[in-house]
Amino acid sequence: MCIRFCRLVQVFRLRSSPIVISATQLNQRNLLSSLSSSSSTVSEGGHHIREGAMHQPGESGQQAGSSSTIAGKETWSQFSAKMRHGRRRIRVIDVAAKMSYEYQMLRKMCKRRPSMRQWTVRDDFCDMHPGVVVMSPSMQAAFMKVFRLKDKGLIRQCLRDIIPVIEYRNREEPVRLQVNAAEMIPENEPDTLNQKKRELFERREKGENFAELRLHDKRSQAKLRFKIRQRLLKFQRQLAVANAVASRSVLYSADDAIGYFLFRGAAMYAGMHRVFFELSKQLPHFVPKTMLDFGAGTGTATLVAKEVYDPGALAYPLYRSLRQTMQGNDSSRIHQLAELRYDLKRLQRNNAEKKKVRFMAVAALLERGEVDPAELPEDLRREIVEVAAAAAAAKKDRLSREAHARHREVVDGTEWESGDPLNIERANLEDPNDVMDGEGHEELHDGGSSIHKKTWWEQFVDLESETAQQRAAKRLRPLQEVTAVEPSPGMMEIGTMVLHDDVPNVVWKRYLLPEDEVIQHDLVVAAYSLSEIATAENRRRVVQQLWKMTKGVLVLVEFANLNNFNLLMEARDCILEEKDVGLWDWQPTIVGPCPHEQRCPLRHCKAGVKRKRMRVCSTEAHYRATFVEVWARHMPLKVGVEPITYLIFARNELVPERALRRQEQMKKAEAAKRQERDAKQRELHEASLAVKDVVFERLSDEALHRPETGVPTPLQHALSTNNEEPLTPLAEALRDGAVSTGEVGHMPTDVPRLVKTSNTRYNRLIFPLQMPPATHKFNRAFVDAGYQRQRAITPAEMLVVRAEVDRMRERVMRMAPKYMRVVRDPRCRGKIQADFCTPDGDLVTGRVYRRFYGDRNRVSAHSTMRWQHIGGWKLLKRLKRGSLFPHDVPLYAVTKHPQVDFPNTLLDARHSVVEQTAMQHNDPLSLVETPDDQLDREELRLKRRAQRDAELLQKVEGKLEELFGAKVKQDTDLGNGRIDSRREITEQEWAEAVRRAKIRTVQHTKNAVPFAAKQRAAQRALQTRRRNIKREMASNRRR
Repeated sequence: MCIRFCRLVQVFRLRSSPIVISATQLNQRNLLSSLSSSSSTVSEGGHHIREGAMHQPGESGQQAGSSSTIAGKETWSQFSAKMRHGRRRIRVIDVAAKMSYEYQMLRKMCKRRPSMRQWTVRDDFCDMHPGVVVMSPSMQAAFMKVFRLKDKGLIRQCLRDIIPVIEYRNREEPVRLQVNAAEMIPENEPDTLNQKKRELFERREKGENFAELRLHDKRSQAKLRFKIRQRLLKFQRQLAVANAVASRSVLYSADDAIGYFLFRGAAMYAGMHRVFFELSKQLPHFVPKTMLDFGAGTGTATLVAKEVYDPGALAYPLYRSLRQTMQGNDSSRIHQLAELRYDLKRLQRNNAEKKKVRFMAVAALLERGEVDPAELPEDLRREIVEVAAAAAAAKKDRLSREAHARHREVVDGTEWESGDPLNIERANLEDPNDVMDGEGHEELHDGGSSIHKKTWWEQFVDLESETAQQRAAKRLRPLQEVTAVEPSPGMMEIGTMVLHDDVPNVVWKRYLLPEDEVIQHDLVVAAYSLSEIATAENRRRVVQQLWKMTKGVLVLVEFANLNNFNLLMEARDCILEEKDVGLWDWQPTIVGPCPHEQRCPLRHCKAGVKRKRMRVCSTEAHYRATFVEVWARHMPLKVGVEPITYLIFARNELVPERALRRQEQMKKAEAAKRQERDAKQRELHEASLAVKDVVFERLSDEALHRPETGVPTPLQHALSTNNEEPLTPLAEALRDGAVSTGEVGHMPTDVPRLVKTSNTRYNRLIFPLQMPPATHKFNRAFVDAGYQRQRAITPAEMLVVRAEVDRMRERVMRMAPKYMRVVRDPRCRGKIQADFCTPDGDLVTGRVYRRFYGDRNRVSAHSTMRWQHIGGWKLLKRLKRGSLFPHDVPLYAVTKHPQVDFPNTLLDARHSVVEQTAMQHNDPLSLVETPDDQLDREELRLKRRAQRDAELLQKVEGKLEELFGAKVKQDTDLGNGRIDSRREITEQEWAEAVRRAKIRTVQHTKNAVPFAAKQRAAQRALQTRRRNIKREMASNRRR
C-alpha cells in the first residue's frame, strides 16, 4: 500500500510541480472512487444509470465533476462569503456530507410507533410548503453569471431603474394612476424651482425663524438649491415610474432584465418551487415530456421544472438534505431512490464499523475476565464463535500467502523484463495507440488501420442490445422539448444565459401565433406574465389559447395582490366555461388550490366586504434571500417571503379521482330527480284520493307497500330504503380492517354527525379511520422509547418501511380530493381556529381542540398526546395558509360564512370601460358610476348640481321630521292640513310622543349616571398622590 502511495505522489510531482496532495485527501479520493465504482457496478446489475444523468447519486461537491470546479464557476454563497471574509479559502458545501431528505424522513419513520405512522404520512401530504427554499447550485451559478456581466456600479444602476417599477406593480392595492403630470406633485407643493425659492424667501420675510435656512452665503444658497432640485427630481422619478407601469406591455431592455433577475430571481424561484411541490404531490404520475413557458422572462420557471422533473440531468447536483428536493413525482422518485441506495450503503458501512467496535469491546471484556461468557445472550455467543472461526481461517490463509511470497522472489515474472519493476515509467508515459477525440490524423481515419469505425449494422446491433428499460428511459425522459415565449429581447438574452448549462434544448419564440395552437404541450406555465398583459380581452384570448395548447397541466402563477387575484379569477372563469364542452376526459378540472369548481367563496364572502384579508386567496413561499435583495431591501433577516396566488388546471383524464367525484355528482342528481318525481307522484296520489272513493276490497300493490305515500319502491334500492348502506370508500376501508378511533357508537362513520350549537354554528363530529399497522417483522417487536433512540436501523428495515409508507401515501391521495384548503393562517390559543375552503364550495371557520372530545359519558380511548396527531391539532399548528386539512377530523364551533353576489375584490376598484360591461356578476341592475375624470365639463356640472339638490332635500326632510315628529311622505302632505301650532293632535299621537319621551329619559339616565361615576373614578386615578413623608415617619415611630 505504501509503495503504491509513494508512486502516486511521484506521478503528481512529475506532471505539475506545485500540486501537493495530502495522504488524507488521497485516501478520501480512493474511498470515493471505490464507492462510485461499486455504485456503478450495482447500477449495471440492478438499475442502469439514467440517460442524461450528469452525476452519480450522492456525488460530493469535492469531486471532479462538481460545482466548485466546472469551468471555474462558484456559487453566490461562496462568492458572498469571500466578499465578507476576505480572500481566504471558502469551505465548499459538500452535497454528500448530509444524508438525503428521504433518508432522514425514513429514519424518523422507523423510530415512530407503527400505529402512528399513518397520521405522519397524512400530515406530511397535507403540508404543501417546501420549507425555506434555497437556490440550487445551478440557480446560484446562473445568478453569479448574471451578476458578473457588468461592473458593480452598473449593476447598481440597473437595480435602481427597475426596482421602483417592480415595487409599484406588486403593491397591495393597485393605486389610481394619475392622468397628467401636474397631478403627480402634491397640491400644496410648488411646481418649479423658482416658485419653491420664492416661497422660502416669503417665509423668511414674514419672520418665521428657520435654523437650517441661512440664505446669506453662497454655500447655503447652493445647498438649498440642491435640496429643492432633489425634491422635484423625486416627484419626476415617481412620475416616470407611473408612466412606465401605465404602458403595461413595455419591452424590457437587457439592463432591465439583469436588474429584474437579480432582484426578483430568488423570490420567483421559490414561488415556482412551491407550486411545483404541490403539483408533484397531487399528480405524482404526471411527468411532462414537452413544456411551454409563456412569458418565460429570465427562465426561472423552466429551471425549476427541470429541477423538479429531471434532477439527474442538471449541471450541478442538488442539495440532497432539503425538503424542496423531496418531490413526489415518479421521475424524481427514481432519482431519490438512487440517492437513497447510496445513503443506505453508507449506513451499512457505518453499522458494520459500529458492530466491529462493539464486538471488540465485548472481546476485550471477555479477555480481561470482566464478563462471564455464560452470561452473554445466546445470539451474541453464536456471533462471537462465528467471527472467531472466520478470523482464524483468515489468519491461516494470510500466513500461508506471506510464506509463499517470502520464498518466491518474483511476484509475477513480467516486472523485471521491462526494467520497470515498480511500473513508474509506464504510469508516466502515454500509450501511443491512445488517441483522444479530434486528435487523430486524417490518413489514419482513411486507412482505418488504427481506429476501427463501426458499420451501420454494428451500430444497429448495439442499439438492439440495450435493454428495454434503457430504451424506455430514453423515450420517456422528461422535458425533451421546451418552448419559451418571451417578447423582450433583453429578457431572452438573460434567460438563454440562465438556462444554458441545465436546459440547453430550449426553443425561444417572440410571440404565440394562432397557428401554434395545433402543437400541444404536456405542461404549460404562465408565471408572473398575465399581469403584464394590458386589457381584459387580450388576457382572455391568451388564456383560451394556452388552454387549447395544454395536453396535460396548465399552471398560472402571479404575485399575490388584489389586482392579480382578480386577473386569475377571470382566467379561472374563462377556463371553467369549457367544463361541459366535448369529451369528459378532455374537460378542465382544478387541481389546486380550490378543492371545488364553483365560484370562489373567499372572493364572494360577506366578511371580505369589510375585512381586506378575507378577500384574496394566496399562499407564501419562504426563501433564502440573495445578497442583492438584502442590500436593496435592507433586510434584517436573510429569509424573504414571496406571497403568490396560483391556479393549477388539468385535463380530467389525468386525475383519476375526478371520475369518482363525477359518479357521486351523478348519483346525487339522480336522487334529487327521483325525489322530485316521488313528490309529484305523491301529490297526484293524494289528489286522486280526495277525488275518488277508496275501495278497500281491491288494494293495489303500491298501497300495500307504501300506504303513506303511494309511491312504488325503486327496484334497485329495494333493500336500502330506511338504513343507508355505508358508502364505498368506507366499505373498502372496513374491508381493509379499519378500526374506529373512539367516536360515539363505536362505529366508524363516513358521514359527519352535525350537532347544532346555535343558529349559525354547529360541531362536525366525524372521526378518522385508523388502519391496522402493516404486518412485517419490523413491526412485530415492542420497542421501548429508551432503546428506540439508540437502536441501529438496518437498510432492510428502511426499505420495508418505505414500501409501507408508499402504500399509506396512496391511500391518503385517494382521500385528498375531499380535503379542505386552509385559506388563512391558523390562530392558536390552545385550541386552534382556522378558515377552510371546503369541497362543497363553502367558506367555513372551525376549531380543532387539543384534547379528545368524543362521547362525554365514557372515558376517552386516547391519550392527549396521541389525539394531538389523530385529531389534526399537531398538523394545524404547523400549517400555513395554502395547505390542505383532512375532512375527517372533528371540527368544533363551525361557522359557515354567508356569500354575496358581487365579488368583494372589485368593491374599491375603479372600473375600466371593459369591466363596466364584463364584471357585473349576477347583478345586472347595479350601475357603476362613471368617475369624474371621465366626464366632460357639462356632464360634471349637471352631476354636481344633482348632488347639491339631493343634499338640500335631505336637509329639508330632516327639519320637517324635527318639527312634526313623523316623516313627511310627499310635498302634497304639507298643504293638506293646517300646519300651524294649533294643529289638532290625536290621542294616539300624544300617547306615542309621551312614550317616546319616557324612553328617551330612561335611556339618558341609564347612560349618563354610570358614565359620570366612571368619569369621576378615572379622574381620581389620574391625580398623582403626593406622599407626606414626615407624617409617614411619625406614624412609623409611634408604631
